[in-house]
Amino acid sequence: VSAFLLNRSSDLGGGVERLFRLLLPAMVATAAAYVKVAPFSPSPCEDMPMPASRRYLKPACLMLLLAFSGSLKAQTADSGEKVYRPSVKIRYSEEEKAAEVARRGAIVDHTQYLFALLSAEIALNKGDITSAIGTYLHVLRETHDPQVAERAMELSISVRAYPVADAVYKKWLETKPEATPEHRRLTWIHALSQGEWDVVLAGMPQVMEEAGEERRPKLFVLLTQMGAANPDLLAKGGDAVAKTVSRYDTLPEALIADLLFHSDAKGKEQAAADLKKLSALDVPPALFAVIDAVARINGEPFKKFFDGAEKQELKREWRLLEVDVLTRSGDYAKANRRLQKLLGDAPSAQLYLQAAGLAKERKSPMNTVLGYIEKAYQSGTDEEKSRAALLASTMLWGEDRYVEAEKWAKKITNREYRFDRAVLLANLAGSQKQWPRVKLLVQQAKKMPEKSGRFFEAKDLDGAYISAVSESQPPAQAVKTLGTLIAQAERDRPGTERNRYLGMLLLQRGLIYSDKLKQNAKAIADFRRNLELNPGSAEAQNSLGYTLLESGTGNVDEAFKLIQSAYRQRPDSVEINDSMGWAYFKKGDAENALPYLEYAYRNKKDPEVAAHLGEAYWALEQKERAREVWREGWQKDSKHAVLAAVLKKYGIVFK
Repeated sequence: VSAFLLNRSSDLGGGVERLFRLLLPAMVATAAAYVKVAPFSPSPCEDMPMPASRRYLKPACLMLLLAFSGSLKAQTADSGEKVYRPSVKIRYSEEEKAAEVARRGAIVDHTQYLFALLSAEIALNKGDITSAIGTYLHVLRETHDPQVAERAMELSISVRAYPVADAVYKKWLETKPEATPEHRRLTWIHALSQGEWDVVLAGMPQVMEEAGEERRPKLFVLLTQMGAANPDLLAKGGDAVAKTVSRYDTLPEALIADLLFHSDAKGKEQAAADLKKLSALDVPPALFAVIDAVARINGEPFKKFFDGAEKQELKREWRLLEVDVLTRSGDYAKANRRLQKLLGDAPSAQLYLQAAGLAKERKSPMNTVLGYIEKAYQSGTDEEKSRAALLASTMLWGEDRYVEAEKWAKKITNREYRFDRAVLLANLAGSQKQWPRVKLLVQQAKKMPEKSGRFFEAKDLDGAYISAVSESQPPAQAVKTLGTLIAQAERDRPGTERNRYLGMLLLQRGLIYSDKLKQNAKAIADFRRNLELNPGSAEAQNSLGYTLLESGTGNVDEAFKLIQSAYRQRPDSVEINDSMGWAYFKKGDAENALPYLEYAYRNKKDPEVAAHLGEAYWALEQKERAREVWREGWQKDSKHAVLAAVLKKYGIVFK
């Protein structure tokens, strides 16, 4: 290599040539010196142990001498001694020089593109999918390589950036590709990203056949992903998918796609057949996340499969999945029996985490839940330890045990959970009203390459920052600051991201208008605009509906419809249950209000919910229960404005 570079160093620039000419004598001298002390001929020392550095150095020196043997020319001087000089450079014709330059340029370009694509995959592994897609687009513009285009489209679809997938496809089409398998595959992926279901289903058999063993699994995963997000595709594609999958019924990705497309009542027999085949295959661990996602969409086929396979020897990962399915369906007793058997056979961190989740669902004491998590943390891998710490922290956060939650959050060390840790710490600081610290933590998190985590997203970080801005300033000043942020978002933020972020800002400003400045008209205007930007948003509907109830403008019916719509979407939300109960109370129906308010207060001991629940109890002549709830709320926050107003209204004083 050194000899070659020496002969070619003039092409690489004078500095490189001078460097190699300076190094060459020292390299040759070192090699010659080593040969003297380590002769080639066998010797008594040949069998003695040699240090590792010497074992590697001797072959290296021999290779160096052999490399130079073709580039050194022996000449005899007048004295008869041989002197060695570099051989004369090979001479190229002008045409050969031009061809050589072009060849080297192509090698350099190819190397640069490989490094660029490698950096894209590294960015993707770190969670920075935006940079990864951008790099693939750059390489595509330079190379027009269909494989680069295909990868860029796959990444775009994985984050639902369908316009980007469309742009990639159109950029590749500029090369006027011929009708080849690659062309048909890219056209099919493009149709999948753009919702052209008839094109997708018609072209699927040929595309899957031509894809080959390497690419076919990826295409089935893309099909599953798009089917999960588009009910129209599921409704149309059952027969076509089943027909195609029948040719690849030993491929787990194909069976998972077919399982999804037959997870409704009509396809239950096909789904059962798919699950039976899948359970007999060696399914890679990563694919179990996809199977679990399908089970979350519709767990009924899974329940029937597990019932039928109750006495069969299923692999351990399938029994773990059964516990999840039973837990989500509310069959806690059966789930617990299955889980305890698995724990008895071979305890593991994963099982302890499942036991913690099940215990939480069964309303077990928090110490029981934390006990399972502690066992998972003690016995798990680095990733499992971080997952256990994240679970403990979020659960304690929900219980308002902020100090303990923060201790667990700081135990999250795995890189994959770095963003989740940052979001947790920022929100925990906010819950403790440490607003300057919230701003600092958010700023640090935004500098991270990751833009989302396993459990939290960028919006959770935005929410922490907006709360800090609002709570760390006097109300009038906070309104001005939020107004500035709203103007910036309208100018700088793109598309759907803009609408989401604007909605958060408008929601926060509306809350300040309604709760602190008592300017309900301005609050309602902000909430209405939020709903226009994010139609169907349960949070937007709830905030507008509740403010209409409190405004006293006679919009109780509109408020009730908005809150009812929000409740249908999120029946487990504490805030929406509180609003639903309060809406019934405002309509004069304290009896129907009670279950919603009791649910809200049972899941969150909030002073405002206590105020509402106490009023319902009082109206139903359960005055002692009302006083008890109000006292609990007062002990938690004796200065809470809503509760204070209710206590004054009924002449209740606590000491």
